[in-house]
Amino acid sequence: ETQPVVFRQLDKYVETFNRMFTGERIRSIYLYSESPGTGKTTVACSIANEYLIRHFIGSIQRGKLPKDNAVYFLDFNNWQGKFNEFNNPKIPAEIASKTSREFYLARDAAKNADFLVIDDIGIRDPSEAFGSIVHDLINHRVVNRLPTVYTSNIPMKDLLYKYDVRLYDRLRDQCIEIKGFVEQSHRGIREDFD
Repeated sequence: ETQPVVFRQLDKYVETFNRMFTGERIRSIYLYSESPGTGKTTVACSIANEYLIRHFIGSIQRGKLPKDNAVYFLDFNNWQGKFNEFNNPKIPAEIASKTSREFYLARDAAKNADFLVIDDIGIRDPSEAFGSIVHDLINHRVVNRLPTVYTSNIPMKDLLYKYDVRLYDRLRDQCIEIKGFVEQSHRGIREDFD
């Protein structure tokens, strides 16, 4: 009710999910608001759930088995933290090795999921090495026409300054930026059920 324009756009977007069975491209979306706590992650998860439901039902209707890797959620801040941790020379080798495995397993799952949510992209400055891995991830998804929902507290154009023009150009290819989120945090606001 507080964001009717956003949800009208998202309703139209979700209606394109049947394209997963026709080979037509499903575009990516970039959910942006400057303020945290405005519902971007919740909305992104709802969209991913809708994709998963439509994938499951549509697969069964077509006599196919639903895929195991249909949807993946990547907490970008956590993922970047893992990269920084295993590249820290002060971290013991066994911890660095475990963290490195977790990082690359997440990267591979994110690259190959049919539908991906990248939550909180661009909230921290990347190193050149991390930026290269991010470019590889996004480039792989764009080239293979795999839809991605990005959430961020920075406008898409500001990724140009966080990463580089190549990554920004790839990300915005076939990606719709949706900006209408109410600029007020809803965290901590809960109904009382007493």
